[in-house]
Amino acid sequence: MSDKKLDRGIWKTPYGYRVIIRIGDRLERKRFPPTYTLDTLRRWRDDHIRMRRPQKHARGTFAEDVATYLKSVAAMPTISDRTREISAWLEMFGDRPRWQIRPEHIRQQLAAWRVGNVVTGQRALAPNTCNHRRTALSHLYTVLDGKNAYNPVREVPLFPLPPPVKRGVPMAVVTKVLKKIDGEKTRARLEVLAWTGMRPSELARLTPAHVDLKRGVALVPTAKGGPPREIPFARAKAAWKRLVAADALGTFSKGSARKSLRLACKKANVTPFRIYDLRHSYLSALRKSGADLSDIQAIAGHSDIKLTKRYAPTITAKLQRAVDRLR
Repeated sequence: MSDKKLDRGIWKTPYGYRVIIRIGDRLERKRFPPTYTLDTLRRWRDDHIRMRRPQKHARGTFAEDVATYLKSVAAMPTISDRTREISAWLEMFGDRPRWQIRPEHIRQQLAAWRVGNVVTGQRALAPNTCNHRRTALSHLYTVLDGKNAYNPVREVPLFPLPPPVKRGVPMAVVTKVLKKIDGEKTRARLEVLAWTGMRPSELARLTPAHVDLKRGVALVPTAKGGPPREIPFARAKAAWKRLVAADALGTFSKGSARKSLRLACKKANVTPFRIYDLRHSYLSALRKSGADLSDIQAIAGHSDIKLTKRYAPTITAKLQRAVDRLR
């Protein structure tokens, strides 16, 4: 019976297993009895390589690596979010060398965040929040060590996301609420958000140079770091003109805008909704009106169309109209 290769450097022999790894110019071999599992062999192989192979950043602690990483990605548009996500790992890994961090340690911490802790008062985190923290940790390894280097995060699966919650509000209701907004600037900002589907953070970064009143479009730098996209004014043309005339583009108080929206919902006798729900509402309305999903993706600035489907889910009435046209 000949040896059978099971994985990189792992072979099954008539007497058990054999692991062969190359470290520098030297080949190292070790035999294992047949009672060993493949996962155990992989763990031994990876740990042995990490311990023997000189690592570029293995001397310092994880906290020092985080500081180096944040300097390297300081130009990210979402650097504040990334700083928060990667800093969450410091409590568990801050004092230890990064090469000692293993997949089971990462999996354990993610599970603890997902469940929460009643004793310490830590609330359970949403699957998407845990996935963001996992992505941040994986990106740290990629930036500091390279794409082809060992990355323990790759062995940790993402949490499955729950079905999307329909947060869209009918645009007739949105219009009714916007009429009750106090404050000319706040009302104009919320109208722009409602009729363009922009993220509030994108509106906060706009300057008059981004707005072309003659063409009726705004060049919006995508909050997630993608290329800028053109967004038509649509029904928010008057609101755009008011913002430009009042020099009100740029940073604004989101807390004040939330308060104004909440009070307007109360005046209009409407169930309160979030500012971000304006984005959901607009994209859902586009979907309902028959807009192509790829066009909605372009307007929303999504890099993955799967995310667009969560914002603009399938509309049953739209499907019914398509079936009627076929008949």
